[in-house]
Amino acid sequence: MTPTQAQFLSTPELLEALFLQCDMRSLLTTIQRVCKQWHEIICGTPSIQRHLFLRPAEGEIFLDAVQNPLLSEVFPPFFSAIDGTFTKGLYGREEIERLTLAQHTDAFLRWGATWRKMHVQQPPLRAMGVSRPSDYYAVIYEQPVNMGMLYDHILRLLISPQQLWRIWWKKDFALKDNVGLCDECKHECTRMLLSEVDAVLIRGSSSWESITVRPLDRDFMAKFAYPGRLRSQSIESVLPRFVAGSLSRSDQREL
Repeated sequence: MTPTQAQFLSTPELLEALFLQCDMRSLLTTIQRVCKQWHEIICGTPSIQRHLFLRPAEGEIFLDAVQNPLLSEVFPPFFSAIDGTFTKGLYGREEIERLTLAQHTDAFLRWGATWRKMHVQQPPLRAMGVSRPSDYYAVIYEQPVNMGMLYDHILRLLISPQQLWRIWWKKDFALKDNVGLCDECKHECTRMLLSEVDAVLIRGSSSWESITVRPLDRDFMAKFAYPGRLRSQSIESVLPRFVAGSLSRSDQREL
């Protein structure tokens, strides 16, 4: 190694500029493991943490929200675009079971896994809507939502195998009147929410059964859900604001 190369590789400002040109997967899985200095620069530099969607991009100007590219790759059902040619409609458990991470289930069971801490978009998602058109209600949870919280919410629904779900992102809102969309996507409840928030969780018409995990469902939940979350009666720390419809306080916690 030449003296010039050695000086470059030991200069934090130059390394920061270099790391900002690297993809997220390389930074998280390879580059930060090279040496202690590189790990400290990646973990301690605000610009790199924003690049990794681990720190909010506050004060920056975005024409449109930018989705997390690594999460979009690893969790495609959570970020898949809804378009006029889409025919399946809502998702079930199968989409979780087909995730690439399903081959490495420890990633789901580690509470400190990096993906759980990541923002799903920049600027961060500050509120999320939940719509169940069959019962004509739409609510908004007004609190920051990272990937761990979003994933936990979906898994909690899937305790009941009949539950169906789909996330509609505001970037697809222009398609709201497309005749090719499923009925839940075109419903007034969903459209109202997308006028206020960047993401809406659309729930199918299957009724909520019970938070109790049945024997037939234990294998699925043991593989994909963090154990502590199954004992929690509520993923959210605040009650939602209703945009349409109404529910009792206890039912609100089962959204």
